[in-house]
Amino acid sequence: MAQSNQTMLAVLLVVGLVIGAGAGYMLAPKGGETIVEVPVEVPVEVHPFEGQTLRLGTTSSSTEGLETTVPLWDDIIQPDIQKYLDLTGLDVTLNILIEDNQGSESIALEKTQSFKAMGVNIVFGHGWSGQCSSSLSYVNENDMILVSSSSTSPLLAIADDMLFRTCPTDFVQAPAIATMWETWGAKAVLTFFRGDAWGDGIYNLLDGGAWEEHNIVDIGKIRYAPESTEFSNYLDLANGIIGDAIEEYGGARYVGFQYFGFSESRVYQTQAADYPNVQGVIWMSTESGGRGERMIDETGELCLQTRHFSSLMGVDEG
Repeated sequence: MAQSNQTMLAVLLVVGLVIGAGAGYMLAPKGGETIVEVPVEVPVEVHPFEGQTLRLGTTSSSTEGLETTVPLWDDIIQPDIQKYLDLTGLDVTLNILIEDNQGSESIALEKTQSFKAMGVNIVFGHGWSGQCSSSLSYVNENDMILVSSSSTSPLLAIADDMLFRTCPTDFVQAPAIATMWETWGAKAVLTFFRGDAWGDGIYNLLDGGAWEEHNIVDIGKIRYAPESTEFSNYLDLANGIIGDAIEEYGGARYVGFQYFGFSESRVYQTQAADYPNVQGVIWMSTESGGRGERMIDETGELCLQTRHFSSLMGVDEG
């Protein structure tokens, strides 16, 4: 029995050698071939922002607005965004380019085109609706993004465009204005406003139903050019309209002067001192007038004389 097992073991050993020899023959290099190891380069993905300078454009609506625009971006926004970029571990530098629209719609468009020429496709600013309106077609056609923190005109509530606004539109403000006049007890109001997308937008809402819903008679509109610097002719016309309304509606307390204006409003507030009917009724402004430090400094006394009120955006506490 022991001899039988030894015989079997020998047979298996021989079979194993034969198989091993065959495998070795099949796997051995043919004709003296040499195996060479070739290093393979594995690409390392690099973030597209690595080592880049990101440039954003921003504008001030007017020259006096630079007083707040420059420190806002240089001292607050830019350092905050740069800190976030640094936390990503990427070598990225943020460069903010600040321009002055000088209160002009045409200059706002020029600044937008200039940003595009420099390869800057994201612009923050154009705080006035007229400036947004003048640039919007160019922005849409050239794959840019425009972000405005204070454009409110309903005329710019356009679907699928490239303008993004971060505050409520005047669909909210117009009814608030009419409510203020009704609460005051006014019967008739003259509207005096800059002729741009913002002024036209608010007036269209008031004229389109807000006045009527709040029992206010619209005794007329005086629409001035946004670039105006002299308002005597406009105020003379307003003085006559308001004088007639005072007689018709029973006194100055029932007649109002509603205006929509920016920095130019300080000029016609000063000039209004020469027009007693205009100066003798209640004035109301919009959110643009209620937060102006220069208005307080330069025409504060006149505002007190006309018991000047303004609508302001806020949280609904109702």
